Amino acid sequence: MALHYTDQEKKLLKKFLVFLLFIILLINILLIYNSSKYRISQIFIENLAYQNLTNEFLLDSFGHSIWTISESTFDSIIDKYDELERIEVRKNYPNQLSIQLIETRKMAVILDFRKSTPETLLLLKNASLIPYSDQVTKDLTSVTITNGPVPESFYGELVSFIATLDNDYSLFIKSELTFSGNNLVGNLQGTVVDFGYPIDLGKKASAIKYFLQNNSCQGEVRFIGSEEFIADCNI
Repeated sequence: MALHYTDQEKKLLKKFLVFLLFIILLINILLIYNSSKYRISQIFIENLAYQNLTNEFLLDSFGHSIWTISESTFDSIIDKYDELERIEVRKNYPNQLSIQLIETRKMAVILDFRKSTPETLLLLKNASLIPYSDQVTKDLTSVTITNGPVPESFYGELVSFIATLDNDYSLFIKSELTFSGNNLVGNLQGTVVDFGYPIDLGKKASAIKYFLQNNSCQGEVRFIGSEEFIADCNI
C-alpha cells in the first residue's frame, strides 16, 4: 500500500533530513577536531641558527589540536627573544608544524668603550641590544661610544637615524658615528657631521641626506637645530 504525503509533510521531512545531515556533519567535524590523530607531536624549525628553540615551541603546542594552532600560539616565545620579530607557521597535516622565524632587522654595531673591557653589541630595529656574534655585519652602521651615560632615547634615535638614511645606500654603508657623552659626530661620504646632542636624529638625517644628495661637500657640517645646520666645506 502506497504512502501518500501532504505537501506540508513533505516539507517537514525535507527539513528533518537536512537537519539530520547537519548533525552528522557536525559530529564528524567534532570527531576530527578532537581526534588524537590531529594533535601536534612534531615541530620543525626551518632556521638552522634556531634549532635550539625546538623544545620551547613544542612545549607551547604539544598535544594541541592542529586546527587551533596559529602564529599567535607562540607570542610568548617571540616576546621573549628580541632578535625575533615574528614567525610563519605551516601546518603539515595531520600532526606536524614547520616554523620559519623572521629575525628583527639588525641596524648597527655598537662599540662601547665605557667599560674596562670594551663591549660589542648589535642594535636591532626595536631599539634593543643583543650580544654581538659572528654574523654578516659588513653593511651595518658603526656606532662608537667613548663616554656616557647615553640618553634614555639614544638607541631609538639611532634606529630612526639609520632607517632614514637606509634608502640611500651610498650614505648608509659609509655611516660611522661616535658619541662622546655630549655630541654625536658622524662621517658620511667623507663629510664630518656634528649632530649635536642625539635628539631628533630622524629629522637631522633627513636634512643632511638632502644636503649631501644635492651638494658636494668635503669638510664639516654642524647642526644648530633639528633641521638647521652650518656647512663649512667646498660646495
